[in-house]
Amino acid sequence: MLVTVLVATMLLAAVFDLRERRIPNWLTGTGFAFVVALRALEQPFPLPLKEGLLGAAMLAVPFFLVWLVNREAIGMGDVKLLAAVGMALGPRLGPDALMAAGAAFVLWLAGRLAVGHRLEWRASVPMAPFLAAGVVVVAAIGTGV
Repeated sequence: MLVTVLVATMLLAAVFDLRERRIPNWLTGTGFAFVVALRALEQPFPLPLKEGLLGAAMLAVPFFLVWLVNREAIGMGDVKLLAAVGMALGPRLGPDALMAAGAAFVLWLAGRLAVGHRLEWRASVPMAPFLAAGVVVVAAIGTGV
């Protein structure tokens, strides 16, 4: 159930990010709240909840610091989405999803370069589709969550 809620949240966030270049607060807030509630119901309480909070901090805090320094570098919706990913996947699998997201981005970028697109360093790139891809990959490989 936890992975299903996370994947649904991620896919919806990807659609919003691609269409509007923003992720609505109602989506990140609701997704995070459901993930926290599901983590709190896991046994032995409160171990899964503590593990989820550690994962949320591991993924979200570095990107929050980037957002504090340069608000054009990353959106706060992405930071909140990373918190939900970390909460759901924990400190062991959350970083795996982030690395898979990075790999998805590199493949996308290589594909664009292969068909002749130029790199524009100041171009805005939605992050949620890549995060969603990373989460789906980790979920498909077998998360045990």
